[in-house]
Amino acid sequence: MLKHTFVLIALISSNLFSQVHNLDTVYVYSEDPVASNEMRNKAKSDIAKGNVYIYLYGYYSLKGPKSDLDSITHKYGFEYKFAGCTRWPGAKAYEDEVMKYLNKRNAEGWWEKYLQEASTLNK
Repeated sequence: MLKHTFVLIALISSNLFSQVHNLDTVYVYSEDPVASNEMRNKAKSDIAKGNVYIYLYGYYSLKGPKSDLDSITHKYGFEYKFAGCTRWPGAKAYEDEVMKYLNKRNAEGWWEKYLQEASTLNK
């Protein structure tokens, strides 16, 4: 029973949107607009300083040397940073701003190319 409860809690806490039903109307609330604006501005500031980060949340493992992955991420103009176990308020806005910059920098289709190159590290 405890195992199922934990999974349910994890699924609820990882939901990015919450829905409230009120008289046949569904209202969808996303992230806090104040936090989103602050994080969007932080992303712009980080990018202007040359610090382009894609944050990782939760548990992850890397197979192969980290330096190999770093060489690929630097080619595409970003760096991975570990942010802890939970997403912080405004994280989506930060990610959107970073991806907008990277899409402009690297041109369309860059993410798929990056994933293909990074997947060779796991072999």
